[in-house]
Amino acid sequence: QRMDFSDYDLLKLNRLYNCTSSLSFMDSCNFELENVCGMIQGSGDAA
Repeated sequence: QRMDFSDYDLLKLNRLYNCTSSLSFMDSCNFELENVCGMIQGSGDAA
């Protein structure tokens, strides 16, 4: 199991979230905020 996204995965994510940046999804999202990159972190999730 890979721990990174393929180029095709990044393309799909960029289209899904309307990203125009050349940064990869994981580089731009550290998931430390409650609402980051349009995603809501569950209150019981300490990740």
